Amino acid sequence: KEALESLITEAEVVDLIHEDVPVAPKNKLRKIKDATKKLIDKTKPFRDEQKKRLGEMVVKARGLSPHADKLITVSRTGYTGEDGFEVVCNAMDASQIWCDLVEGGAVPCGLGSRDNLRLEAALPLHGADIDGSTNPIEAGLARFVDFDKEQFVGKKALDSINERGLDRKFVGIEISARGILRAGCILYQSDTEIGIITSGGYGANIGKSIGLAFVATGFAELGQELLVDIRGQRVEAQVVSLPFYVNQ
Repeated sequence: KEALESLITEAEVVDLIHEDVPVAPKNKLRKIKDATKKLIDKTKPFRDEQKKRLGEMVVKARGLSPHADKLITVSRTGYTGEDGFEVVCNAMDASQIWCDLVEGGAVPCGLGSRDNLRLEAALPLHGADIDGSTNPIEAGLARFVDFDKEQFVGKKALDSINERGLDRKFVGIEISARGILRAGCILYQSDTEIGIITSGGYGANIGKSIGLAFVATGFAELGQELLVDIRGQRVEAQVVSLPFYVNQ
């Protein structure tokens, strides 16, 4: 593909510059911050702004961009819960954009940190938390379904689920003991298996081990105490509200 997608969040451009690059010229940082904020404010969440000239991006803030006349697509579709954006551009321009951002103070991050943010924001990941066998009601995604619409694919099946009730629900799980929740960890009530962790990890922003899970409906109430098997040891866990963390 003749394109490259990279994510730079406002927190990374502003906060991490402030912490990790204290010697960077203040005027450059201010320009980058202002350019980033303007772009984010204009592009609504889960939307994109196509054919924006590179000169309108952060790169121009340096005043040295040889690619300021290039066209790019700016999206705000990042699945991390952070207020960030993605840049899709020609591959030949990508390395220069990357270098400009890093030189300006942006700090690169890996997929692990992005997934950690997604987990804290409780955004379900297809192929991990949900798949073709999951219905939107049990996954907490019913708000995206227009049940007032007379007909759509799957309406009869979803109406039937609403009538009979749910067998399981998508919930947040938190533990206070040592250990890290991982996908596949089994949840118990006494000796009865009642659910499974679908995504898990350490929530860096809240300082706790957290996980997303499907549990039997009768054990999905907030505050419900459960046990979770972590590498053969059962640890006390609790059902908590979602999302785990909200970007301020």
